[in-house]
Amino acid sequence: MIEAAGLSKKGLRQENQDSFLINHCKKIFFVADGMGGHNAGQIASAIAIKTAERFFEDNNDKYSDKALLVAHSMTAANKDVIKYTSVYPETLGMGTTMTFVHMDDNGFAYIGHVGDSRAYLINTKGITQLTNDHSYVGELLRNGGITEEDALNHPQRNLLMRAIGCAPQVDIDVVTHEVNKGDMILLCTDGLFNMVSKDDIRHIVLQNSVKDAVDILVDTALKSGGSDNVTVVLIKN
Repeated sequence: MIEAAGLSKKGLRQENQDSFLINHCKKIFFVADGMGGHNAGQIASAIAIKTAERFFEDNNDKYSDKALLVAHSMTAANKDVIKYTSVYPETLGMGTTMTFVHMDDNGFAYIGHVGDSRAYLINTKGITQLTNDHSYVGELLRNGGITEEDALNHPQRNLLMRAIGCAPQVDIDVVTHEVNKGDMILLCTDGLFNMVSKDDIRHIVLQNSVKDAVDILVDTALKSGGSDNVTVVLIKN
């Protein structure tokens, strides 16, 4: 049986533009980090998750390929966010990251991803980042142009190269990964990993219950000086 918990706090920001969702019935889990003036980022992240969840639920029986279903769910989310901005032009320019996991009954996780939120696999062997950051700094890092330490303080670390709701077509990464008994998948926005090291994240997750780990991770990020919204979803297989 899969165990999961999630938490989101706004930090020092005026509003929380992050969203998350845990659907135990369909075994789908989301985090999204919205962007846009006023409350537009919060609207974008909420619409994207609701649409992707609904598309997945409505079409689950029609797709044998769950990786494709995850990708199409996120494509539907992209369309709905863009449609909203066409009706409410004051939200033009809003968008959101999205990291979406479906756990099947055969020991596999299907991870759909756009933006710079992250999915990690955590177990007694270590912690592995399963997603690539679709950001300017992420590309520099992958190309060897900067170090991980440089990335944390880079002045353009928040510049996204891809996001949900910013263009009619969006490239969606989908990763399929085997998940063994006791493995955990952590979904989080950049408010966590910019403030808490991978080693500390892994230590907290392995030393605590799922719910306590989520609470401690968020509080640790905020107590470390984090001003950004912090959102975490932890899934234990």
